[in-house]
Amino acid sequence: MKTDNKNKEFMANLKLFNEQIATMISNAGKILKKSDDKKEEAMNYAMVTFLKNYSQGFEVNMDNFKTVIHLYFISICNGFGIADNQMLRIGTGLYSPTNLINHSCEPSAMVIFNGKRQFIVSCRDIEPDEEITISYVDNGIKERLIRSQYLIDQYYFNCSCIRCLKQIQENTDKSELQLSQNLSEDLEQLNLQALQLEQEGQFKVSLDILLSLLETVKQGCYISQIQKEIYERITYLAVQLKDYKTASVFQNQLVDLCEILYLQKDHLPHPLMAMHYYQQGKLMSQRKKYDESVLALQKASSLISDYYGIKSKIDGKMIDEKLVNEVNENLLANIQLQQNKKNKSKDNQL
Repeated sequence: MKTDNKNKEFMANLKLFNEQIATMISNAGKILKKSDDKKEEAMNYAMVTFLKNYSQGFEVNMDNFKTVIHLYFISICNGFGIADNQMLRIGTGLYSPTNLINHSCEPSAMVIFNGKRQFIVSCRDIEPDEEITISYVDNGIKERLIRSQYLIDQYYFNCSCIRCLKQIQENTDKSELQLSQNLSEDLEQLNLQALQLEQEGQFKVSLDILLSLLETVKQGCYISQIQKEIYERITYLAVQLKDYKTASVFQNQLVDLCEILYLQKDHLPHPLMAMHYYQQGKLMSQRKKYDESVLALQKASSLISDYYGIKSKIDGKMIDEKLVNEVNENLLANIQLQQNKKNKSKDNQL
């Protein structure tokens, strides 16, 4: 009897969920025709779902099987990556009606999270009757072909936003295509060698490989996202080795690059910039460069307030208040020390 009740409750919830996601497309037919890997993933997902819910009375039949497959492909095409307080991805969620918001490579809004709660926040002024858009792809990617390929692979549409149309008119696709074709070997080297060594705890060897690869990237014409990824990896490895000087140098270069990629006139920077500024502030503090640390931490806090609101508690979750207080105290102590030295020098001259 309990099993029957659980089954009815489960099916009722499933029906309600299906009604809520009725507006979501799955592209299941296109994906299954194109990719055997996706077909295998869908089958595995269905089997795991059946096994997980079998004890609750979830009946194994063709209708339920089709429902699970349908939900799987809906999650692929409509899911939002949920980020934690450190902007790290922790899961995927389906949110209605925000799944109806269209894409633009030059969006008017950003998706942010506070826990599992999703918020759509404007990143620039939006005119009356103007459509609200978000970016389905990292809008820091400058190259149209690379953005376009991701959108086709993941969402099965060609982007015709203002930014893409402008780049088509500028005829940059030919050089971008050459860049994208030359990236695979370097990316493979980066992932297979550096990451494998990192997993083995050989941080120094992994760091040396990345530094060598960075020189190759700088000498050639490679897309900025590759350089950004290498900066991030080098900074992380240097921190693991407690080489804060190297870490801060490359974190500063990462911030400079991200400001080029993400800062636009009359637009809020990408929320991820807050974490880059925060990391920069922490590393400057480690090197006792408290004036630079305070400046970076202020930028991080200001950007978080812009997105989450001045009174939001998220600021305290993302930024260590104890660190901020220590940096400010050390900065004031340094200023006082310098002032004392100046006063002493004047006294000696007299």
